[in-house]
Amino acid sequence: MTYEDRCRLLLRSYPPRYRRGREEELLTTMLECAEPGRSAPSLRESVDVVRGGLATRLRTRPPLLRWLAYRLYDKRLPEAHREFARDDIMGRFYLCRRLLGFPLQLLAFQAVYAVVSHYEGDTSISSAFPPPYLLLWMGSILAAGLALTVLFPSISHRPRRMMLAKHGF
Repeated sequence: MTYEDRCRLLLRSYPPRYRRGREEELLTTMLECAEPGRSAPSLRESVDVVRGGLATRLRTRPPLLRWLAYRLYDKRLPEAHREFARDDIMGRFYLCRRLLGFPLQLLAFQAVYAVVSHYEGDTSISSAFPPPYLLLWMGSILAAGLALTVLFPSISHRPRRMMLAKHGF
């Protein structure tokens, strides 16, 4: 793996929408600042690039309630966050994320139920944890989503097209 390949790998920590416009500029800067003969960026450079990428991802993410409405109920994001939606929809494991929405809602309701039952005086361990069948169900849905995504990548085209159309792409 060449120095340039390693730099490109580090730049993947930035969101795709950011890389589309700035990858060559960032890569050129990293290559110009490299010491001659190095086969990989230093640990400090690598951490700095990954930190910048993660900070950019967090900065461009929609607010929590908007993100939850988008993720759990397929709501349309505001104009300022449409590129985030596009990157998410075009992402590799979109179908898995979409299939996990309902089980995550059930898990959240179970957590609320556990908290409420605890404050009402029910201190049994059975109310504090989700039932095993719920976790088994979530695991099987995740496995099915992964299998469908890997074995039949074209199966996720229709949901992608629908969500892209909903967001104006």
